[in-house]
Formats: sequence, structure tokens, C-alpha cells
Amino acid sequence: MKIIAHLVLFFTICFLLIFIGAGAIKYLELSVNAAKAIPAGSPFTLPEFIAAIREMLPLALYFTLLLTLSYAARRNIAFFPAFITLFILAAAFTFGSVWGLLQAESLNSITISGPSPSTLGQKGLILSQGNTAIVLLGNPGNSEGPRVISQPGQPLIYQETPPGPESVRPQAPFRNEHAFLTSGIFPDLSLTANQLESRFRSDLLSFGLYGGALILLLLSLRFVMELSSWPMANLFSGAVIFRGILVFETFIDSREVQSFLGAFLGPRIPSFFISPVVFGGIGVIILIYTLLIYAVRSKGTEKKRSSPRRRR
Repeated sequence: MKIIAHLVLFFTICFLLIFIGAGAIKYLELSVNAAKAIPAGSPFTLPEFIAAIREMLPLALYFTLLLTLSYAARRNIAFFPAFITLFILAAAFTFGSVWGLLQAESLNSITISGPSPSTLGQKGLILSQGNTAIVLLGNPGNSEGPRVISQPGQPLIYQETPPGPESVRPQAPFRNEHAFLTSGIFPDLSLTANQLESRFRSDLLSFGLYGGALILLLLSLRFVMELSSWPMANLFSGAVIFRGILVFETFIDSREVQSFLGAFLGPRIPSFFISPVVFGGIGVIILIYTLLIYAVRSKGTEKKRSSPRRRR
């Protein structure tokens, strides 16, 4: 029981730290986006912040299960007690997080205040978007200041007061660089978060089946953490496989694949049941494979113990 208590504590700490850290990153991202606006944007509201950090819930779930499975393998915790404990914890934290974020999003009157950013640039600031360039002749912080618009193949347009929707300006020209390994991961996480939220809003049974099947699939990959005697190598291999599971999840949840599987399975199976069947089926197959490996290993160790020692 003591080792299970350590496992529960490790899971809880990892989930909270990752989720809080992801929330802090989202806060910085929203602040930077407000500062990049010309003129600088106003502080964002709590529902906007909640909607942003909700996208990080799958990140916390995936990373926490990855680290906890590695911890269970390194501490030689038995497979079934660790599996049941982590399944209950992951399901409870996922349900509680989605429910809590949806409840907090209803607080529309709260505005997250911070140091109001000052508008970047001075007179003569050039903003470009596509083939159009805008030269701000006055203070960039004044949205109604004079400007000159340059478009290819057309004469320059001078506007002393920008009329109507043409007053919308591009953001400050910053370059966004994405690492090769992490490119595409945040859109996939956003799709998973939207899937969880929509199922939670529509039907708790649909949410429970989807979340439970996904957690079952992730927990069935415990054997990856025992492929070699090097924990860091196993952890890296698990991270690559978890990334593949995330890609596979978004692929199965796509509209085209859902339509194809729905036509193949027929009308007897509801549409919300398709993804849980796929995730749960793959997870059960991996679990059977894992059980067979453990059975073969246990028989091998029993034969070694029961065989008489040879005399020299």
C-alpha cells in the first residue's frame, strides 16, 4: 500500500505541475498576443483564459501518464495494481478538470488584469500583410491616425482617418519559429481538448467512454517502459509512441474517417461509440500481449528456481 500511495502522490504532483505550467505558458501567450497588436490590445477575460488553458488538458494527461508509467516501471510496481490505480486517477482528474474549467468559464464578468502593454513602434512604423504594406504616419497607439497604404500595381493611398473596417491593422512583424519535433502537436492537442469538451457537454456517457478508452490505450503501453534496462531510453521511446497515439487519435476523430467507419460498422453502433471502440480494442489487444509476456517470464523464472543446481 505504501508504494501505491507513492504512485498516487507522484501522479498528482506531475499532473498539477504540468497543468499549472501549461496555464502559465498560455497566460504569457495571450499577453504577448495583446502586446503584438497595433495598437496594443486590452487585458483578456477569464473565459478567454480558461478556453486557452483547456487546450492544455490533453498535454497534462499524456505527459503525466508517460512519467507515471516510467516511475511505476522503475519502482517495479506490479502491473495490475498500478494499472487500476492510474486508470482511476486519470479518469478522475480528467473529469474534474473538464468540469471545473467549464464552471469557471461561466464567470464572464471577471477580467484578468495585468500591466497594460505599451504599443510597439513609433511614427513611420511599417506593417505588412501579404502584398499590402501600411505605413503609420502618426503615433501607432492611435488607431485613427493617418497612414499610407501600398499595394502592388496601384498608387499609394493616403488616409488621414481610416474609414470603417479598413482601420484593422496587422500585428507587429514577429517571426514564429516551430521546432520540428513539436510542430503540429498543439493543433492535435486542441482537437483532443475540443473532443473532450463537446462530449462532456452533450452526454456524460459519451465522454466517459471516450476518456476511458483513451486512458486504457495509453496505460496499456506500460511494456514500452520495460523494453531495456535504460530508463531514459524507455522514456524517450514512450514519448515517441505517445506522440504517435495523439496523431492516431486525431486521425480517427476526423470527419472522413468517422464517416467511413460509420458506414462500415452500420447503423447499429452509434457514432459516438466508434472512437472508444477503436481505442479500447487496440488497448485490449496490447494488454493481452503484455499478459502473455508476463506469463512467459514468470514461467521462465519458476523453471530456473525449480531446476537443481549442478555440482562441480
